[in-house]
Amino acid sequence: MGDSNGRPLRLVSYNIRFGGRGRDGLIADVLAKLEPDVVVFEEAYDPRVLESIGARLGMSQVMARSDHSVAAMSRVQLGGSEWRTYRRGRAVLELEVPDRGLRIMGVHLSSGMSWRGERVRIAEAGRLLEGIEGAAPPGLGSGTPGPALAGVPETGPERERVPARSATPVTDHPVETGPQAPPATTDAGAPARPPSQTVIVGDFNSVAPGDAPVLRQMPWWLRLLLRFDGGIHTRVIQMFLDAGFVDGFRRLHQDALGFTLPAVNPSVRLDYAMLAPDLVPRLRACSPIEPDGLTSPLLRASDHLPLLTVID
Repeated sequence: MGDSNGRPLRLVSYNIRFGGRGRDGLIADVLAKLEPDVVVFEEAYDPRVLESIGARLGMSQVMARSDHSVAAMSRVQLGGSEWRTYRRGRAVLELEVPDRGLRIMGVHLSSGMSWRGERVRIAEAGRLLEGIEGAAPPGLGSGTPGPALAGVPETGPERERVPARSATPVTDHPVETGPQAPPATTDAGAPARPPSQTVIVGDFNSVAPGDAPVLRQMPWWLRLLLRFDGGIHTRVIQMFLDAGFVDGFRRLHQDALGFTLPAVNPSVRLDYAMLAPDLVPRLRACSPIEPDGLTSPLLRASDHLPLLTVID
């Protein structure tokens, strides 16, 4: 389902770091090359920066608030936009694109790659999924392996106890697990109706089951934190898969890394496009945009790489 000219919708998710202040020109240069129809931003705290970027791109519909980290701009006509708070200081930005029969939800989950950060994101993801009509009841990702970081021992009294035969090594790349998971049910035991015509994009600050972050490229203090705070867990992304969503990048790229952070020598995938099953046949592309050389504005515009998703 393209537009009247048959052009697919080009959706970009981009964490612009610290509000993007002083880098609006660079960010606009990056986005101009991607020819986006809709852009969802994270860490976008300064509406003036967003207005500047929108003016440079010719995108007059700008949704930004100084009290929320998620913002958006659109070239296509929106049917409506709304921030819905799921935790103090955290909100999902919901955009309706009626001409495409599409609902876009922009998210920015709390940071912190260790178990401490994952526990916060589990609560956030649960609240978010509860508010999505048609999503399966959120669980804790029961199929998720324990600390998914090769070489980092499990520590602390709250470590997960998972039989080795049930764990998925972090060094293996997964085959998309969303559609192949057992059908979810409601609390009453009836089959859960999957979410419809919905794509959730943003910085999930979470590692997917089976992904292979490169530990040696991370800062020494983060490696130390991971060692003593339970390693990397993958429950949050598993919650979205269990709720019926499909990891767009992994559906199209079963063996690729898809790292999105940092922009210089990326080592981990934290940015995602999660699609409702009925959107999967319309998915044409989903991938981070990589620098094309040492002078690329991508290396200076932000510490994240933008994620481009193309939907018919």
